[in-house]
Amino acid sequence: MQELDPQIPPEELSKIAQHYGLESVETHSREYSEVVNMILQASGGMPPLAPSQATRAESFRRPIAKEDPLNAIVHWCKVASTTSGILDGLTITVKDSIAVAGVPQTAGFSGLANHIPSEHATIVGRLLSNGASINATTNMDAFGMAATGESSSYGRTLNPIDHNRLSGGSSSGAAASLTYLEVDAAIGTDQGGSIRIPASWSGCIGLKPTFGLVPYTGIAGIDQSLDHVGPLTRDTVTMSKILQVTAGYDPGDPRQRPRQIDDYVSNLDRLASGFAGLRIGVVAEGFASGRSEELATSTATRAAIERIRSLGATVTDVSIPVFKETGGIGMTISLEGMAAILRDNGQNYGLSGQYDPEFVNSLKKALNSSIEELSPQLKVALLAGTYMHETWGGERYARARRLQPTVGAAFEQIFKEFDVLAMPATPYSAPFPYTGNKVDEMIKASWDNLRNTLPFNVSGHPSISLPLAEVDGLPVGVMFTAPYFRDDLLLQVSHACEHILGWQGTPTKVAR
Repeated sequence: MQELDPQIPPEELSKIAQHYGLESVETHSREYSEVVNMILQASGGMPPLAPSQATRAESFRRPIAKEDPLNAIVHWCKVASTTSGILDGLTITVKDSIAVAGVPQTAGFSGLANHIPSEHATIVGRLLSNGASINATTNMDAFGMAATGESSSYGRTLNPIDHNRLSGGSSSGAAASLTYLEVDAAIGTDQGGSIRIPASWSGCIGLKPTFGLVPYTGIAGIDQSLDHVGPLTRDTVTMSKILQVTAGYDPGDPRQRPRQIDDYVSNLDRLASGFAGLRIGVVAEGFASGRSEELATSTATRAAIERIRSLGATVTDVSIPVFKETGGIGMTISLEGMAAILRDNGQNYGLSGQYDPEFVNSLKKALNSSIEELSPQLKVALLAGTYMHETWGGERYARARRLQPTVGAAFEQIFKEFDVLAMPATPYSAPFPYTGNKVDEMIKASWDNLRNTLPFNVSGHPSISLPLAEVDGLPVGVMFTAPYFRDDLLLQVSHACEHILGWQGTPTKVAR
């Protein structure tokens, strides 16, 4: 028999009543206590959940320095495939925010080091049931609230091209892990650019699928309207295979609706002979030239697009004013959303889908004991998001969510003229770490490179970063974005670019 919850102490009842200004509760405290305690007794009497049937990891361990020179790994682990499929033989890493049964899921926050989920995230189960194995969880900016790869409790992830520079975040370890010989592909998440930014800085392919195409169930997020999960790879065929098996409806994810899944693998060669007929809109607002490194990135990106034009594509400059209006919308949603996640211990009240009481319990304990260990970005999210909520009662969040569909509609209107939109994935190539001691400067530097990626989290359009350019030996990602659920078109563009143009600045594979 499950132990019943304790009765509410009189002082706690009084504290809650005073918080809401309920003077009448004080007058009738005994009667209110009786009803509240009846509710607590009923709640405490609920039956336990059925035990998970997931196959747990055979083992896990923290890496030693010589086997992880980029600090890309949080835990090495061993999770074998459950059945064969199109991913046979592939070894895949997953971001530390993604649940792997039997392996700590800490989301880059050491306070969660003791949280070991008993079941896999849906995407992990789909990888394992199609022949892949999982061999590591990867480093990340804490809770995905930064974009450079330097805010993890486990330290910064190093850039695989130049170890003195940053790898990009928040899926920093996912991108860096691709340089290890034992890793064939990685899974990251993207709420503001967290797949495409490290892909751009670290010289790999990074796909943020259409919102809701791949289930997010079992993954720590920021806000359900911004959460995306997708692959990072070195080649397009591997990426297409991963999307093929991970896309599709999961009733445990409220972000999704049932839909027919395309054949991403068989249709890769549609542009194999060139780009004739492909209409590319080059987004003016995506090209910055205020600093020399921004100008260099813009120039390199335009040169890559010109190569595609020379092979038959129609390339036209286009201005999309709504592009720059998305910053305030996305920031409001992410900050209030993250603050709510922290206040409610990872709970999303009132939504359909699968809930995770294990994670809620673990996060509550972690915040009670280790809240000071949160990254500066998370502290800002908690402060700013809570203040906005308490001052405006959620009105700013509600307004941002109301504006969100209008952003998507504006982009869809542009896609009547173009097949894809193009721009730099990041305003500049991989920078050096911030070495100052001013929190505001560090946070601004961390969030500055979200300019081009965040709008497509707000809108939910599929977007991919391809290593098609470089500046001073560092890779520069060219980002292509397509209409909703035209992820197949992005993969076709990627496949053609890979085989006709070739990648630029990709790092060499190394043994650990």
